Amino acid sequence: MAADIHFFTGLPNRLEFACRLVRQKYRQSERMAVLAPPAELFRLDLLLWSEGPQSFLPHLRWRAGAPVPQLLQRTPVWLAEAPDPQWACASLIHLGGVEPEALARHGRVAELVGHSDEERISGRRRWRAYEELGFKPVHHPWSGTVSA
Repeated sequence: MAADIHFFTGLPNRLEFACRLVRQKYRQSERMAVLAPPAELFRLDLLLWSEGPQSFLPHLRWRAGAPVPQLLQRTPVWLAEAPDPQWACASLIHLGGVEPEALARHGRVAELVGHSDEERISGRRRWRAYEELGFKPVHHPWSGTVSA
């Protein structure tokens, strides 16, 4: 399956954007995983709980290598540090920490790139890596809205 790679760049707050994107995908009944370093996953988990009782999104914080109980396999949003073949997720939202080679086998990848120099440099490196793998990433500069 060829991956559909989208780069969202210049984001003032990647975690808030990730929450908005997760909500959009959830409303479309799409299962997804959000990949990030542990500290960002912790903050994202808190954001997903703190939006209010009417806007709660069912999600699961998953640790690499841990078995997934049958009941939890249907959870629509997974938070993890690395992808895993046992997931049945159509989309990945990537906040960093995983190389493009490991992400490209999934159907749709959203790369979230902030506005700092370090984030832009890392985003450009990942863009080139996708191109070297034969993909044609799509660029979405920050406009204040979520459209994926």
